[in-house]
This record gives sequence, C-alpha cells and structure tokens, in this order.
Amino acid sequence: IAEGPHLRFQIQTFSYYLLTGDGKAPDEEFISLLSKGGVRHTTIGVENSCEHCLLSFKKPQKLDQIPALIKMLKKYNIRPYLLNILFPPEAKLECLRYNVKTLREWMNCGASISIEANVMCYRGASLYHSDHLMLYKLRDVGENEKMRTPIAIISDDPRVRWVQKRFNERYIEFIGDKELRHKFKGATGKYLVDLLEECLDEQERVNGQSDGLGIKQWLWNGVVYPIKT
Repeated sequence: IAEGPHLRFQIQTFSYYLLTGDGKAPDEEFISLLSKGGVRHTTIGVENSCEHCLLSFKKPQKLDQIPALIKMLKKYNIRPYLLNILFPPEAKLECLRYNVKTLREWMNCGASISIEANVMCYRGASLYHSDHLMLYKLRDVGENEKMRTPIAIISDDPRVRWVQKRFNERYIEFIGDKELRHKFKGATGKYLVDLLEECLDEQERVNGQSDGLGIKQWLWNGVVYPIKT
C-alpha cells in the first residue's frame, strides 16, 4: 500500500481469517486493507453449506456469516469465490436440498460458486482407510496390465448414491447445453446447482436407490474412466 504498486492479487484463505476475532462479523478493516493492497479475488474453501456435512469434513465454518462476508468482499471490489463439495460420504438427501437453497442464496449475494462433486481420496488420507465405498479408475499401463487409482468416494445413503451417479452421468451433456465462454468451475458452478436440483427431483419421482456396486464408468476431470469398486 505504501509503495502504491499497480498489482492485482488472488489469494486463498479460510473464512475465519476474514471475520472479527469473535467470529460475529466480517472484519471490514482487514478486508479494506486487502483491497488497498491489490487483492481482487479470494478463494474460500467453505466445502459445504450444510453443518451436518461440515462435521464430516472436520472443518468448522461460521455459515451464518457467509452472506455478510460475501457482501463485504464485494463492497471492496474483491470477488468471493467459494469452493463446495456436494457429495461427502455422510450426505443425506436433505443436505443436498439445503445446498441447492443455500448456494443460490450465496450467489444472489454476489459470490462465484465452484462445485466439486467428488470427494477424492488419496493414499495417506484418513478417509482412504475408511469403510466408505470407493471408486477406482482403471488405466492401461502395459499389455494386459492396468493401474488402479482412487477417484471418488460414494455416499453411504443409497438414495444419495443414486443422485450422485445420475449427476455424474448427466454432467457432460448438461454443461454442453450451456453457452459458456470458459468451462472452469467458477463458470459452471451455478449450472451444476441446477443439475443437482433436477437429479434430486428425478430421484424423488422414481424413489431411486443404488448400492453403488453397479457403476461401470465415472467422469473425472472431464475424462470418463472405466471403474472398479
């Protein structure tokens, strides 16, 4: 700020760092300093808008302060970019419905929403050794040889599994119908909230349930892979 450089910064942070010490309001003084220093974008890993799901991530958030935080960042010309994971293993249908409602509210406040459908589990992470059903992508690594790599965890609730599978099946076609200048997650997020709602409505109509064992392929980072459970 003292030197007055004409620089623009993107930062990644935890929502608590942008709140006052007691967590009861956005820290306007600090956010204004970020803006004066050239910060124009902040990525915040909220992870999920449902308290039940956040408990499974062991990542506390002041969810009640997120709307005020979004508005404060916008006031100081900083784009709030919120990361969200839709299908943690413990998710319930009501969690997914709540996410549809809350993510739209956050977008109406001025946030850009990034949607990650899968919980990806890497070796060494505690979830890797959990009892949740895991999907592995299979890749050819030689003649008649394949390598198995973790790709996603399937939710415990069979009704959520159905929605999760349907969401994955429809993803490419659904996004392909939209006129997007870019297909990065900040541009697709708002449409994926719509897709989630459609899949939930479809599940409700047919009472869809899935054991997760019949999944033969899975979309991951734009590529469809054969799957082993």
